[in-house]
Amino acid sequence: MTALANGVELDDNNAMDEFIQRAGEGRVRYDQELFETIMGRHFQEEQTETGRAFAQPPVALPESEALAAAAATNPLVIALTTLVDWVGPQGRDLVQVEHVLRLPEAREAARLLSTGEADLDVPDATGMPKLSLLIEWAKKTWIIRQYKGRLVQVKKNAALLREPLALFRKAVDDFAELGEAVCVSPWPGESLHDLFTEGFVVHIPDILNSLYGLPSPAPVARMREPIVYALSERWWTEPEGHDEQSKQLRADIDRGLGRAFDLLADYGVLTSEHGTADPMYLADLTGPNAAQFPPRMVKRLRKELTAPTRLIRLTDLGHWAVRERLLAEGLDVPLIGELADVTPVQLLGVIADGLYPAPDAFAEIDIWLSRAGRYAGDLVEAIRTVPFRTRRAALLSVLADALPSGDALLRDLRDDPELAPTAIHLLTDRGELHEDDLTFDESGLMLAESFAPTLELEGPDALRDMLSSVHPPDLPKVVDLVESSRLDAATRAEIGKALDAVRAG
Repeated sequence: MTALANGVELDDNNAMDEFIQRAGEGRVRYDQELFETIMGRHFQEEQTETGRAFAQPPVALPESEALAAAAATNPLVIALTTLVDWVGPQGRDLVQVEHVLRLPEAREAARLLSTGEADLDVPDATGMPKLSLLIEWAKKTWIIRQYKGRLVQVKKNAALLREPLALFRKAVDDFAELGEAVCVSPWPGESLHDLFTEGFVVHIPDILNSLYGLPSPAPVARMREPIVYALSERWWTEPEGHDEQSKQLRADIDRGLGRAFDLLADYGVLTSEHGTADPMYLADLTGPNAAQFPPRMVKRLRKELTAPTRLIRLTDLGHWAVRERLLAEGLDVPLIGELADVTPVQLLGVIADGLYPAPDAFAEIDIWLSRAGRYAGDLVEAIRTVPFRTRRAALLSVLADALPSGDALLRDLRDDPELAPTAIHLLTDRGELHEDDLTFDESGLMLAESFAPTLELEGPDALRDMLSSVHPPDLPKVVDLVESSRLDAATRAEIGKALDAVRAG
């Protein structure tokens, strides 16, 4: 089943939400091609929006104890705590004009922090960008500060140094405010474009948001292009231009992102590798979907993404830190496994609402069933209690997809007094049953059942409109099939009234 066959408009910014809604109503099944396409589109959207308006994909994270242990050995946490200890209770003197450490003390700190700058031939501490960055980072995190010509500890935040996870999260949040420290010389090469430096505080959180929950490492190239276009518009340059100004802006963005990702990788926020990008990142660059982008951008990205390129993804600690920020912003950020203790109806309901992509939804059901004393039959019984047919169909479809014996479960329900219509419909939709496989009673039941959703969702008037399209000589047969079906009495009565109205004309 292809994406287009599922009716998803791939150039629509709401494609993911629309597909999830349709899946939640049981009208489509999970499709790997569709998933990759929508996830690619979903990734692209994040580069043009500040924050996310929709629910985040669920992620799997280690237990809190494992995260705390990882934070305790994280190089960023170690560097910051080591720096604060080195500053000490008495503080360290600063050069009065530049407000930087004296060169001998700067070399001592660089050696202690392993920045590789202790033996550089520089006139003063401003020539040590890695050390300067760590000092600025610690200032932003508010664990040291400048006071009366000295670098001193912030005593009221001393407790943060005893909480590695909290310190890591605060430092990751504050990285976005280090635009000057990251983008301005004395890093190798010239200082970066002022627009990129000023926008660092916006670009970095957006990129981290974009990386959150992605199923495969993301190519840096996909993050670069939206920034190039946004800043080109502000700078009144052509993003695809060959003039020096346009080329310089693009080169600065490349270098700036590279520098930022190097630092985040060094300090355990993300991983970085060179390899071929997952096809999902090319999904909206082929076929009719590519028309939404400038042709030269499409050509460039296709070339970059089909060759080895830089790929990044959040580490477990990085995911945790971004999740904590998103939670603080009031966004829904589910974790795989957090549904383990909910009721069967709650489990299936959350999943059918589309908050979990199919692989994660199936993992949640597996985790739920792994608890002692729980069985698939418990979930089937929960589905029986759901009053609406469309909802029952969505829940049963999710359960059948999740279980290795899902089709066998549906076949067992062919004779079920309540769930048979839904089970038969799902089996035919999956190609497990064909029209000539159905018994006479099942054919009648399916015909009668086809009227029920219209009655349920749109009411008697819509049902009468639907039945008015039936060829008049066939109406008596339809009446007989409805009356002899296993539909509940109330539904049979309502359909009977609509049929009587149509026959009366």
